[in-house]
Amino acid sequence: MSTSLTEAYRRPERATSVIGKAIETVLHWHALTSGRRQLAGLDDRMLRDIGPTRADVDHEYHKPFWRT
Repeated sequence: MSTSLTEAYRRPERATSVIGKAIETVLHWHALTSGRRQLAGLDDRMLRDIGPTRADVDHEYHKPFWRT
């Protein structure tokens, strides 16, 4: 059963759920972006210690923020 956004706002518990999921999604995107920035900031020595190559990091860094 599908619920439109308008119907969700008519029911406070569903509106909260919709808003909560939206906030969760934005926070997840922020965490992905932040982690990718931190990874890109590591020097080559640090990358050797943890495994990924600079090419791996560049590939990950250039992904759109919504991709995992």
